[in-house]
Amino acid sequence: MQRVNIGFESGAALALRLEDDALQGLRDALQGDGWHELQTADGRVDLKLDDVVYVSEASNEPRIGFSGGR
Repeated sequence: MQRVNIGFESGAALALRLEDDALQGLRDALQGDGWHELQTADGRVDLKLDDVVYVSEASNEPRIGFSGGR
């Protein structure tokens, strides 16, 4: 599972958990327009591709301790 954030023209963002093949399908679909059905860990999401401005993947590296600067 990948943690993915999808940003929209409106400024809203959607955080999802996707299998690798679903993420690749989304990236391929972004080359076109219209709607894309996305299967997530929590159910189905239908995206209007024209409104998507970014897709980012969160790091899968384990985190230990607290984050924050000094």
